[in-house]
Amino acid sequence: THVMLLTYLAWTLLCPGCLDQARAKREAALAEARLLSRAFTLAHTLSRVAVAEAIVVGPSGALVHADEWVSPTERQSIGFYLAEAMIVQGWCLTMLGQQEKGMTQLTRGLAAYRAQGPLHLPMGLTLLADAYRKLQQPQNGLEQLEEAIRVTDGTQGRYYEAEMHR
Repeated sequence: THVMLLTYLAWTLLCPGCLDQARAKREAALAEARLLSRAFTLAHTLSRVAVAEAIVVGPSGALVHADEWVSPTERQSIGFYLAEAMIVQGWCLTMLGQQEKGMTQLTRGLAAYRAQGPLHLPMGLTLLADAYRKLQQPQNGLEQLEEAIRVTDGTQGRYYEAEMHR
């Protein structure tokens, strides 16, 4: 519970721009999660840390955590977090110039996300659209965003909507 609270406190601090405080809470949450050695807790914490690093630092910062995030989710068969980890890792790799490896990982993660239902699909589709932007394939990217908007409208799950439009 303490790790989860630290993780969400970090996000609460990140949103208004308290970057140093947010980073300190993220690092504390991550240190405690590693110490506990509970796969689900570590996967959840790494998921939030990787995405926060993508926002604050960019793909290079997020990739370190995404790489770590894949391992416990794969070992423990934590499907949701494994799919999300693969998507984030694939996006990072694509943004950092490893297009083939990145797109393969991103599309594998997205397929795993689809198998679990539509609720979190807009995040994966948006990251895939961004990867297509990087590959200079805007039409493919726009198709992903159109699907993300349709899914968002259908599920009313709007947690990633602002990022989709950005």
